[in-house]
Amino acid sequence: MVEGDCCISRIADKLGVEASALMAANGWVDASVVILPGDEINVPPPTKDPKP
Repeated sequence: MVEGDCCISRIADKLGVEASALMAANGWVDASVVILPGDEINVPPPTKDPKP
């Protein structure tokens, strides 16, 4: 993660995956998880076009 990345759904859009798939790949049960710059996350295979 890099500074400025926020909100699970925006991160998922940027990576081209569904928010629910991103949450499942990381074992997050809800969107209240705190992600800090430098954290590494698991990214499932893309299912849609990534957004800039």
